[in-house]
Amino acid sequence: MTCAINNRALRSSVSDASRRWLIERSADSTGHQQVMELMTETVTTISVEASIAQAASQMLKRLVHRLPVVDHKERLLGILSMTDILGAFVEAAPKESLEAMS
Repeated sequence: MTCAINNRALRSSVSDASRRWLIERSADSTGHQQVMELMTETVTTISVEASIAQAASQMLKRLVHRLPVVDHKERLLGILSMTDILGAFVEAAPKESLEAMS
């Protein structure tokens, strides 16, 4: 997800589905479309104070792979990805559990 920001305040984003569609179509004339034509104006964000479980739940509910992380003033602080969440769960798992899975 690519975020357009103004003074570090989150405004809108391009969804993963829109991005995939754009890449698939970039070989033909639709490759000249402006990002503004495809972006999602209602952005799903997560507070920097939210738990990893809350973030994972929101990603599943909204069917997104990344969430912009914002502070209490809605300023963009970073992006949280499913890979980040998976890594946190793997790090928290007992070593024996991981060895049993391999």
